[in-house]
Amino acid sequence: MATKNIAWNTGSGNITLTYQGQGDGPVTVESDENDGAARSQVITIETTKGSPVVTRNLTVSQAACPFPVGDVRNYAYTGGFQSVELPAGRYKLQCWGAQGGSNAAASSYGITAQAGGKGGYSEGVLTLTSKTTVRIYVGGAGINISYWSEFHKFTNVRCYGCYYGCVNNGGNNMFVNCDFSGCNGVAFLIDNSQGQSPNNSHGSVIGCVFNHTASNTGVGIKVLNCNNGFVFDGCQIFFSKIQIEDSAGIEVVSTNFGQSNCDIIIKNGGVILFANNLHQDTPPSISITNNNKVHFVNCYNRANGNIISA
Repeated sequence: MATKNIAWNTGSGNITLTYQGQGDGPVTVESDENDGAARSQVITIETTKGSPVVTRNLTVSQAACPFPVGDVRNYAYTGGFQSVELPAGRYKLQCWGAQGGSNAAASSYGITAQAGGKGGYSEGVLTLTSKTTVRIYVGGAGINISYWSEFHKFTNVRCYGCYYGCVNNGGNNMFVNCDFSGCNGVAFLIDNSQGQSPNNSHGSVIGCVFNHTASNTGVGIKVLNCNNGFVFDGCQIFFSKIQIEDSAGIEVVSTNFGQSNCDIIIKNGGVILFANNLHQDTPPSISITNNNKVHFVNCYNRANGNIISA
C-alpha cells in the first residue's frame, strides 16, 4: 500500500490517497477537517507503467465547516443549558458576567428604579482534539429590592445561574412560584446585618424552588437580622443550606428538603419555626447557637418517618 498527501487548494489541510499501486486495486480518499466554506478539488490520477497510459480525474468535495474560522456565535439566557457539537479545533471563548438584578422603585420614599450593574469579563482558548459536545450555561439577572421598596409581587420568575437569585431588603414583598435554582452564591438573601435595611421583613415566599446552589454546597436561603418575621411556605430546597442569624419570626413550613447538604444553621435571634416539613433520607445537620427558641413541629424523615428535631 502507498499513500500520497495533496494540499487543498482552498483552506487548510490535506487530501490523503491510499492505494495499492498495481492492478485494479481501489483508491481510498480521506481528508483533514474543513475549517472554512464548502470546497471541491479535481485530482488527476495517472498510471506510470504499462501502455497505454490511463488517466482518471477524481473530484473530491467537502461540506462547509459548521464553525468556519472567524465565525462568531452568541448565546443568550434561556433558563437552562444549550448544547453545541464542535469539531476538533481551537475556539476562543468570551464570557460576560450576568447583569445584576434591577432595583425596584419606591416612589413614596424617593427611591427610583435602577438597572443592575454589569458583570465581569473573561476569555480563553478551548482546544479540542476530537468532535465534542459542549454544554453552555448562560446566567440571567436576579432580583434586587432595596430597603423601603415595598409591596411588590413576583410570580413565575426564574433567576437561574445568577450569583444572587434575589436580594430582598424591602418589606411586604411576595414571591410566588419562582425558581432561584443553580445560583452561584446565595439563592435568596435578606441582609440587614449592619442595620442597613431595617424594613426587610413581613413578606412571604410561596411555592418557590431553591435547588443546587453553588454546585450543591451553597446557601439557598440566608436571613440576617430580620426581626419582624418572614414566611417560607410550600417550597423545595435541594442541595442547599438554610442560614438564619440574629432574626426572629422566621417560619419555614410545608417545605420539602432534598438530598445532602441541606444543613440548617441558626445563630442568635428569637423564635424560629420549622413546621410540617419533610426532610431528606439522611437527617440534616442542624446547628443552633445561642438560641433556645427554635422549634421543629411535625417535621419528619421522609424515608422512615422519624421525627426531626433540634
